[in-house]
Amino acid sequence: MVSSRTDGHVKFMVRTLCGCSFSTYVCGQSYAPSFSIRMCRTDSHGSGRLMGSTACRRPTKFFFEGSTALLGAKELGMTKAPPKVKFFMWLVLHRRIWTANRRLRHGLQDSDDCNLCSQASETCDHLFVGCVTTRQLWYRLLLPLGLQDLTPLTEESLGIWWLRQRERLSADSRPPFDTLLLLITRTIWTERNNRVFNRITSNLAAIAQEVIREAQCWCEAGYTSLAHLISLWSQNQVVL
Repeated sequence: MVSSRTDGHVKFMVRTLCGCSFSTYVCGQSYAPSFSIRMCRTDSHGSGRLMGSTACRRPTKFFFEGSTALLGAKELGMTKAPPKVKFFMWLVLHRRIWTANRRLRHGLQDSDDCNLCSQASETCDHLFVGCVTTRQLWYRLLLPLGLQDLTPLTEESLGIWWLRQRERLSADSRPPFDTLLLLITRTIWTERNNRVFNRITSNLAAIAQEVIREAQCWCEAGYTSLAHLISLWSQNQVVL
């Protein structure tokens, strides 16, 4: 016969592991993962000791049956960049930032024109890949690096474009390119917000200078993969 202290310990373990009361667990009304627990003996202090195997079956794994991996998620996880910028990029890949197109769909504004070029609907893919202003910025920054061929030419998924372009680079060149992608993407979003909320518009040269200034700050913070890029920009007179 199990002592009262052991019985209380069992109830505590059920509540901790299953997230429900002992009575709810026994009645089978819990939707939490089921556990197979075998009580073997009571120690000298009167508390139950869990012995043997604790088998766990998690029904939540079925929620992910048939799901697909986020394109670029693996590469994003390995990219050296500030955490808040990586989180922002995660939202971009999920298309969960509040672009003009998304705000229009939610009834928050009357137009979805791009705030950088005013030539197309402002979606994530357009803003960071297809926009004329964005392409000019990419070309301006990639040309001194000898990577102007990576400049986006057509509007497509940011994730697809990113993975395809990094495949064209050597293994040593991919980490700096990944960090640069996050830096430019974040700078474009900042410029877009300045135009929307602060009514401040910067020209292309000023945006490129802001990218370089942020790159220097990132290097000082320990993200040194951009150091070589900064030196190339300086040598080619892309300076502040």
